Amino acid sequence: MKKLVLLTILLMSISNLNAQGSEPTKKFNFNLGTTFFDTFLESKNIYAGFDYKITESASVGLMFNHANFDKSFNKYSRNEILITLNQDWSGILGVNTNKFDIYTGINMGNVYYNFENTNTDYSQKNEGFDIGGQVGIRYFVYKNFGLNTEIYSNLGKGGIRTGITYKF
Repeated sequence: MKKLVLLTILLMSISNLNAQGSEPTKKFNFNLGTTFFDTFLESKNIYAGFDYKITESASVGLMFNHANFDKSFNKYSRNEILITLNQDWSGILGVNTNKFDIYTGINMGNVYYNFENTNTDYSQKNEGFDIGGQVGIRYFVYKNFGLNTEIYSNLGKGGIRTGITYKF
């Protein structure tokens, strides 16, 4: 709980560092996807994230990720609360920044997981620090509404997320 409070204070502090002349932009992402845990396409992943633009090409955010799978007698679930730092490359690459966000970034935070094998009555619950990276693209169909795809990798897992973005 103490870590979550510190992460929230850090996020709120960084959001006040908006660069001179840079219009603040907030983006809400909602994704459904898969994770590369056990066998591809056998786990379910849901993600929600919020990004706040702090400079012309950088943003800070907070995300929640939930993944699980249930295969024969193995059950696994994983919940993450992470801070994200993203660099937008669209302007540098000369891409239309009103239509595209091409970005790379890092994320770090807390992970909680639960594993259960019903065949052997073995179960394990744990929590710990997680760190990883992501590469993604957002395409804005309308001024404030877009589609996104992100490839990510964290300690012990990776995957693809695809979903929608709302910019306000």
